[in-house]
Amino acid sequence: MKKRAYFGRGLAAALILCVGLVPVKAGADAPAHTHVWREDWAIDDYHHWRGCADPACRTLVPSQAEGYDFHTYDDPRDPVCNVCGWVRAVDPGHIHTWGEGWSSDGVYHWRPCTDSACPGVVPDWAKDCGDHVYSGIDDPTCDICGRNRFLDPFHTHTWGEDWSSDGSHHWHQCTDPSCPGVVPVQAAGYGEHIYGGSEDIECAVCGRSRFVDPSHTHEWGSGWSGDDLAHWRPCAAAGCPGVVPAWAEDYGVHLYQSGLDTQCAVCGRDRFVDPFHTHTWVEDWNGDDTCHWRRCTGDGCPGVVPVQAPDYGGHSYSSDEDTRCNVCGLERTVLSSSSGHLYGPSELESDMIKVGRGRVMIRPDSPSEGDVVSVTLLPEHGYAAGSVSVIAGKEETALTGENGIFTFTHPKERVKLRVVFPPAYQVCARDGGCPAGVFGDLSPDQWYHDGIHYCLDWSLMNGYDSDRFVPDAPVSGGMMAQILYNLSRRPPVPQGGDYQPTGAWYDDAAAWATGAGVMDAGDGSRFDVERDVTREQIAVMLWRYAGKPAGPGRAPLFPDFSDVSSWAREAVAWAADRGILRGTDGGRLDPGGKTTRAEAASMLVRFLEEPGQ
Repeated sequence: MKKRAYFGRGLAAALILCVGLVPVKAGADAPAHTHVWREDWAIDDYHHWRGCADPACRTLVPSQAEGYDFHTYDDPRDPVCNVCGWVRAVDPGHIHTWGEGWSSDGVYHWRPCTDSACPGVVPDWAKDCGDHVYSGIDDPTCDICGRNRFLDPFHTHTWGEDWSSDGSHHWHQCTDPSCPGVVPVQAAGYGEHIYGGSEDIECAVCGRSRFVDPSHTHEWGSGWSGDDLAHWRPCAAAGCPGVVPAWAEDYGVHLYQSGLDTQCAVCGRDRFVDPFHTHTWVEDWNGDDTCHWRRCTGDGCPGVVPVQAPDYGGHSYSSDEDTRCNVCGLERTVLSSSSGHLYGPSELESDMIKVGRGRVMIRPDSPSEGDVVSVTLLPEHGYAAGSVSVIAGKEETALTGENGIFTFTHPKERVKLRVVFPPAYQVCARDGGCPAGVFGDLSPDQWYHDGIHYCLDWSLMNGYDSDRFVPDAPVSGGMMAQILYNLSRRPPVPQGGDYQPTGAWYDDAAAWATGAGVMDAGDGSRFDVERDVTREQIAVMLWRYAGKPAGPGRAPLFPDFSDVSSWAREAVAWAADRGILRGTDGGRLDPGGKTTRAEAASMLVRFLEEPGQ
């Protein structure tokens, strides 16, 4: 089966490293890190090992970890590893019996297997697997499988008197501060705006003003109005009810001379190009479901990359039931423990095996034989609700779930749960919801999708501008330093280092990378920030960033390994052994070849998410 390829590949790395953590300093002067081996197992398709329990650890290479070895089985049809308990799908012993109902996740639906002994279904191999289909953006129900794409069984809306609206409809908003969101078409009072006549500008129900052209003649001014995308002439007439940009005089998309040009050649509007905007940070907070950061009030600020903002960090709560972040005050929805148990990241393996990052809600708290148990998956940022299976002895049964909620009837004996939160890029629908979708020069079907999705999701890389990523552009030393600096959560840069600032946008990143030994290890291999980096140089930077782990002790089987520079050989051998650096179409390492932005993103996701080969 493809089950292991769908969920297993790269997920064990989530037990080893987390992108949001600060790495161990690389370089000869970096303090040594002593691993604290966990009692539970980390796994991939073929191996098991003990993970490091230190939350700051970023340098664990699976092949060097305690207990690293191949899975062992009694025979070809034995599904359970004798050492770590990893359950593999054994295809020859099972033929799926497709049911009439549906299974689904947030992206796809498929037919479930009705055989109680089924070791699990890979969605994209299942019968009738396909994308959800909706009639419109407000339609909550898939036309094929009936899945409701917004359903929170643990929240009851409290409808207020105030109105929310868009250009065509209005609805009441939920006043509960912990509300996870409202689907307009499901809200109280949802309906089309109502006007007394063609010249009436206010909805008779909600009071929303609309633009009514017949009652007003625009007098176009000589100045410009604009937004991030386009510009147009404003109306200078008194009493103007508003201008529809696309109908205004001289409406057009901004024009720039190059990817680094900050001013539109037509209207002069400034746009966001990182090196040329200085944020003005204030005490107020912005935030999302997982993190918070300071807000910028600088004039013309086009937006803030959260991971680059001051005080960026994960929300902090006093307990699993605390609803308010201790740092920024953001309210969150908490599922009450009075009717269930909320499992956190440190839950004991005796209760469950968890792969990936997320929290699990179990109801009821202490189930008995015959109780219907509800398991709700709450994935963290960058991860998705994947699968749940029940392990009783050596038998493992995959559950059918919907909206991240899975149920089963508790047997007489004690059971263990296996829950999987796959990285978001692995289950990406590759549609408008993909972070790469905003760039017109990226195709979701190309080989580079996973790497670029990952780097955009975690704010490790940005586009050249608002609508171009330029995947084939070469990566400079400054760009690579900035990527690793972003990965490190942009720590303060010590003063008085060897790097001499030039006023360039990458100065802080280059100073950090040089001081940490990532770009200069004192062996004559300093990388020029303005020059394009080679494949062997990226391998060296990642190897140093990881703390210079030991390599495989043998040369990789590439015919041109002898072409690798002497100072890069250990790093290249390590990167090739881990699958970070792969052969070109001709089966060669090409150590001196240039690296494109797409190739760098793919190398980075393999470095962070895939276990050793």
